[in-house]
Amino acid sequence: MRLGHTAKYAMQALAFLIRCHARDEWGQIAEIAAECKIPRKYLEQVLLDLKSAGLVESKKGQHGGYR
Repeated sequence: MRLGHTAKYAMQALAFLIRCHARDEWGQIAEIAAECKIPRKYLEQVLLDLKSAGLVESKKGQHGGYR
């Protein structure tokens, strides 16, 4: 089975966020994009889709991000 870019990026972002959650940290878009080599604008849309699906939560502010 071959996955599209969106599914691949979503799984990479979720794996990153799982590691952050294990350390009780919030993953920030810039960190996720850099480590997973995902274009930032594309990642923003992927994370919004994951949030709409109830798979991640977000927190605004300086120490916010996704988890």
